[in-house]
Amino acid sequence: MSIPGGVPSLTYVSLTPGSDSLDAEDLIKVDQTLQIHELGKDKPKTYDNLEGVFDELKMKEEIFSEIFGIGDSEEIASRPRALDAFVNQAINCCFILVGPTSGKKTSYFQGSGDDEHGVIGWLSEQLFNQLNEKEEQAGGQYKYTVTVNFSEHYEEVMTDLLKPDNKDLNIRMDPNHGYHIHGLDIATVKSAEDLRKKLEYGRKSRKTQIFETGPANDSTAAVFEIILKQEEGDSPQSMSNRISRMVIVDAPSTTKMVAGAEKTRQKEGNYLSKSLFSFVNVCKALSSKKTSMKAPFEQSSFTNVLHDNVGAASIVMCLGCIAQGEPKVSIQTMKLLGYLKKIQSYPVENDEITQGILVKYRTVIGNLIDSYEALKVESQSAPKEDLAALERLKKLEEDLLKEKIGSTTAKEDGAKVYRMLELFKSKYTKLVEDKARQAQELIKSEEQKLAISKTLIDLKLQYSEMNEKQEEEKYLLETQKMNAKNQVSDLEIKLADTKEQLETSRAKEHTAVNDKDEAKLALTVMNDENIALKEKVNALNDKGVELGAEVVTLLNQKEQFTKMNASLSAKLETAVTKIEDLEADVAKSKKSLVELNEVLDKVKVELEETRGEKLKVELELQQANVSFEKGRVDSEKANQELLRQRDLELFGVRKSAEEEVRRSEERSDELGTR
Repeated sequence: MSIPGGVPSLTYVSLTPGSDSLDAEDLIKVDQTLQIHELGKDKPKTYDNLEGVFDELKMKEEIFSEIFGIGDSEEIASRPRALDAFVNQAINCCFILVGPTSGKKTSYFQGSGDDEHGVIGWLSEQLFNQLNEKEEQAGGQYKYTVTVNFSEHYEEVMTDLLKPDNKDLNIRMDPNHGYHIHGLDIATVKSAEDLRKKLEYGRKSRKTQIFETGPANDSTAAVFEIILKQEEGDSPQSMSNRISRMVIVDAPSTTKMVAGAEKTRQKEGNYLSKSLFSFVNVCKALSSKKTSMKAPFEQSSFTNVLHDNVGAASIVMCLGCIAQGEPKVSIQTMKLLGYLKKIQSYPVENDEITQGILVKYRTVIGNLIDSYEALKVESQSAPKEDLAALERLKKLEEDLLKEKIGSTTAKEDGAKVYRMLELFKSKYTKLVEDKARQAQELIKSEEQKLAISKTLIDLKLQYSEMNEKQEEEKYLLETQKMNAKNQVSDLEIKLADTKEQLETSRAKEHTAVNDKDEAKLALTVMNDENIALKEKVNALNDKGVELGAEVVTLLNQKEQFTKMNASLSAKLETAVTKIEDLEADVAKSKKSLVELNEVLDKVKVELEETRGEKLKVELELQQANVSFEKGRVDSEKANQELLRQRDLELFGVRKSAEEEVRRSEERSDELGTR
């Protein structure tokens, strides 16, 4: 059966500075390419198919923003925006952290202090900001519910970190929830602070002990799940329900991948690192189209929980956390990250139709699995001659296979739905663009209408102004006509007055002679007044003399100011002389500085010679460390050989005991038959 193409996982790498060691510079970042140098090998391993490589200069918040699609850069815009898809499209998301403990993987997952909560704390802020903003914009037609659960997997034992005394936990395939941990405590959170408090409580319950096999956190895995339920609609009849899940995974440390699964099992037993190697097997199977449908999720409780998240209907993001000084571990981590990169997923919107299809197929598969298990039990207890039951079991197995094929078809349908959604999204975008273009054209037509209306109004105003001017001119002509009539009447009146004035002037001429004598008398009076004015002019001349004296005083002050100016000029010349002396002193200081630089160069040469001797000593120290490391490796090999011999002896003793028990049971059965 051909598997349709889906969406590949997004993979990133974070580099952490390591301790001073021989391989302290084994990780080199070149743009978005990573090189790993192994001791004793000339050619480094290069990894250039990553979405991003982050060094210690990159803040955690910046790393999370780029991975979850917060921002406007070209790199972010070209990838799925996971947080936006989780909130606005109800698409499941899965974020997986892989790498050794020294790469600060767990710190990225859950934080390392009261004020630092890792990616979960960062997600809580971003998530509730978007949800509250969406609720405000909906105006009462939208509400949401957020619940969380937190589990840890160690030696195939599951722990409820939110309720540690909860022991009745088992994994089930439920029609509504898919593969999940039944009995796990689910807590409702109403704010980012509530979510962080649940995280703080849960991380206190994680295993931190140190055993003979190493720290417990090297073998533990943790899963933090955020479940978002959204209800939208203006009435109960039109209300739509959508459920999306955000799963954050802290995978087991990849340190033990260097030794390999077989050697690790011989050293530790079957269960301690089962989560790690089961996860590697699942990722390896999912990375190939030939084996993706046979991925062994059932190998461990940890991988079984990820059944619906990796290679399913989720956007998958992965962050590899590696540290300087561990090139072999870094290479194994990148190998696992390479498997994750090739996994194809089929993220779809979890609307009511999609949820209905999933419930239908999960119910059918669950019923077939239950029937298969029941018949399996019956076939084991029934006699071998019960061929009908065996045939029935065989038929049910065939039915189960058909339903699995149907499940695969459902996944293909999901992929088709995803492609149709992408097509609808592009068509919707085109419709929005057409609508925007039509709106622009409508705006332009309205602007043209407004321009025409404005022109029409201007013409009306001009017509009104012309009418007003015409009325004004008409009124002016009427006024001028009335004025002319008034002037004629005035001239007639003036003519009559002139005749009267002529007669009166003749009478006045007679009286003018009498007035002449009176004028002579008045002239005499005016001469007296002229003499008085001359006396006043003389007094003003005396005042002018006093003003001249004041002018002489001002001239004397001007001479004093001239002398002061000459004194200041002399002082200025003295200051110039002092400045020239200071410049000479500066030149001497520069010469002394040159001599000091020459002495400093000699000291630097001596310092370089000292550094050369230091490098020689460090090289000898490194050689001694290599010899010590070689002795330690030989010692470990001898210890492992002793352990292997002990395990072989124990295996032989146990096999003998089991054989003896089997013989005893056979004898018991024979006696019972008799």
